[in-house]
Amino acid sequence: MRKIVAGVFVSLDGVTESPETWAMQFHDDDVIQTLAGGLERKDTLLLGRRTFEDFAAYWPNVSADDDPFAGFINDTPKVVVSTTLREVDWQPTTVVRDLDAIRELKEKPGKDIGIPAA
Repeated sequence: MRKIVAGVFVSLDGVTESPETWAMQFHDDDVIQTLAGGLERKDTLLLGRRTFEDFAAYWPNVSADDDPFAGFINDTPKVVVSTTLREVDWQPTTVVRDLDAIRELKEKPGKDIGIPAA
């Protein structure tokens, strides 16, 4: 069975909110190498609707030349859990309506399913 693995940036004092405003300044070559290694173990991304909408507004406009993560997030299949999202332009994306679909996804062959830090 596949694992669901969450990526979370957290400061020493427990802050996890808005990592784009504070965490990136601490990314050196070692951190980037560790993060890239984690990507190699994932072949699907799991997102909620709000995170998906935020990511879909940003990442499709970013190339791998601009940000090494762009190629991975733009090309990797994404699964969005939502009861309200109807259409998605950012592909490859599948919208699922309930957690039974996630249980089925975990049972399919493949690598880990990643929940990216938002």
